[in-house]
Amino acid sequence: MLASSDMVYNELIRTRPDVIRTLATPNWPADVNDPALKDERRASLFFHDGRIILNFSAALIKAHSRLLLDKNQRLLTEDQLDALEAVFETASKHYLKINMQPGDLQFVNNFAILHAREEFQDDAVNKRHLVRMWLSSDRKWKLPYDLEKVRSMIFDDDELEESWEIDPMPGKKPPLPYCLSH
Repeated sequence: MLASSDMVYNELIRTRPDVIRTLATPNWPADVNDPALKDERRASLFFHDGRIILNFSAALIKAHSRLLLDKNQRLLTEDQLDALEAVFETASKHYLKINMQPGDLQFVNNFAILHAREEFQDDAVNKRHLVRMWLSSDRKWKLPYDLEKVRSMIFDDDELEESWEIDPMPGKKPPLPYCLSH
């Protein structure tokens, strides 16, 4: 399922400007899974170089949903929870569903498109194989500092070699295999 960040933004600015303010406030956890970013805060909504960028950490949302019952461990404020709900609700009204077939590839710009996968259970006949590809291009978008910092950690690390991990590495269970290419 795909939804345009611009479309979500345009509807929210008309109907819920309070949500836009909450999303643009730099007090969202950057990434709960990355030790280098665990305690950092940033906005989830940016207007940079003439573009709307709506960017959430899926790990943050999953971690938060597991901790919802314990108010002492909550990662998000009530306003942030409300903002997430408004984004999901708005994206759900404007999404595009693509029925992927074996062999299909889907490329998504994380900074322009909100995306989600539907639940799927592998069985003897139907198996899903997803590969996350992090690609860098000379035509990439200019990013605000908080997002460029993360992109730089991935692509500007001289010690990090190009990698094409199509299958999960033996003994490790990453959420998705990944490809990293400059």
